[in-house]
Amino acid sequence: MLTKLGISVNPSTKNSTQDYYKIQRISLNITLKNACLRESTGLINVSYWILGKNVGDSKQFCVFSKGKFDCSLGSSISDREFKRSTDTYLNKYYSYFSSGGFEYAGWIVAVSDSSGNIAVIKASKPEWERQGDKLPGLEVDNVYDLPLNKVNGARVPRYY
Repeated sequence: MLTKLGISVNPSTKNSTQDYYKIQRISLNITLKNACLRESTGLINVSYWILGKNVGDSKQFCVFSKGKFDCSLGSSISDREFKRSTDTYLNKYYSYFSSGGFEYAGWIVAVSDSSGNIAVIKASKPEWERQGDKLPGLEVDNVYDLPLNKVNGARVPRYY
């Protein structure tokens, strides 16, 4: 009964500067809650993506980081909630000119049943929530356009 699953995501970003560079430390605090009080969820798979936006072209995005974890939510008050924090991703980009790299843009979290069928998607941008069929193909360091199609030949510069 994954349709009654609540997802809340609290991104944590810490920004600093170093010479002409901006440094971002990004992580997600993900909370899942079973709103169905009659049955547990069984084993569910949670996937997440942290995305960046090209500072020179706001229509280009990249995947900074991605990950997966499994959990099971019960139906009682004591076991129907699960919390997980992701590893912190360190992003460094050149901020002096507008072509200096990618800055943090948002996140996507998708929950699948044990068969791999995506049941719930939540994202910081509503247009990303409609791209469920493209999520499994999103890879770190690839560049994508707004409907999350891969941009061939584009690359993510690294400054560290």
